[in-house]
Amino acid sequence: MGGWWQCNYGGSNLCGTTNKRYYLDCSMNPGAPCPGGCHCGDQKCSNFKTCCVVFRYGNCNTDIAHVTPIQCRLVTCVIPCRIDCLNCNCSAAVDQHTCTHEAGCL
Repeated sequence: MGGWWQCNYGGSNLCGTTNKRYYLDCSMNPGAPCPGGCHCGDQKCSNFKTCCVVFRYGNCNTDIAHVTPIQCRLVTCVIPCRIDCLNCNCSAAVDQHTCTHEAGCL
């Protein structure tokens, strides 16, 4: 995990009962190649584009200083800093634009 952010969700899909969505970007390990290079998930460009964006919020696994490609994105209704295995801190960022992302394959 490279980092996470939240949005205040007002929809009826995933996290509709909590009204908060938390997005996590799974960044590649430094030096690791992206399988298949930059491409759309399941070869459908309505899905998340994998390995195309190099970015890092940096509030997870802070011991890794590098900015690397994002391989996948996860959505949860639980704040990531409360999920031990993710190794994220509670330093929150907010992006309301991602609340409109509803593809089944993020």
